[in-house]
Amino acid sequence: MSAFVVHPEHINVLLWAGLNDPRLGALRWEHMRPTHSTELQPETASEIGQSLLDENVKSVNHSYGTEMYTPKLYTYRPPQQRGWTNVELLNALHCYQYQASGHPDWESSQAYAFCQALERRLIRRLPGYSDGPWAIGPESLPAAARRAFRSA
Repeated sequence: MSAFVVHPEHINVLLWAGLNDPRLGALRWEHMRPTHSTELQPETASEIGQSLLDENVKSVNHSYGTEMYTPKLYTYRPPQQRGWTNVELLNALHCYQYQASGHPDWESSQAYAFCQALERRLIRRLPGYSDGPWAIGPESLPAAARRAFRSA
């Protein structure tokens, strides 16, 4: 698979996914210093989006051993489509991570920390995620067994 720089709309969608859950509050993550956390807010979306784009460009250039791409100025805009499911958003996030992770500094980047936080949030929003027990012991039952037990 070849490396490419994602379209700004791709980044718009990822940021929108992080901004779009008032029930869970602001998306936060630790970056570089455990005592310093970054928060995604409408007023920080362009700056964070710029860091996502910059990491993607850095990765593609590293993958091809050239300076083929130069970072462009990124400004967050709400995405054109907003009906994305959590599964579609996870897929888009994984695409971005694949495109941006091709250089040695990826795991220490703010973009990496953002992706980890967004992935955790999207997984927690999947239907059925909270239905199972937090800890499993000998008395624990999977959801299918609980449903069968209730209907018997």
